[in-house]
Amino acid sequence: MIPSDGNPSPYVHDVPVPPELAAALSAAVGSLEAARSERDRLIVEAHERGASLREISEFAGITHVAVFKIVRNHTNT
Repeated sequence: MIPSDGNPSPYVHDVPVPPELAAALSAAVGSLEAARSERDRLIVEAHERGASLREISEFAGITHVAVFKIVRNHTNT
């Protein structure tokens, strides 16, 4: 967990984590969040263009229920 000051803690559950590993992990988490955001944007776009939830789920590698939730969350924002 990153404290409110934005600097990663050198400990995870009282186990020391080298700063370079903590920094790499933080960067990976940021990349994952960016990729998830892009995936969700593309899912919504595909749905808006007429693709079914099941068609999208096949390409995205997630369930049609997960696709539905992504589309629903986007239309509620």
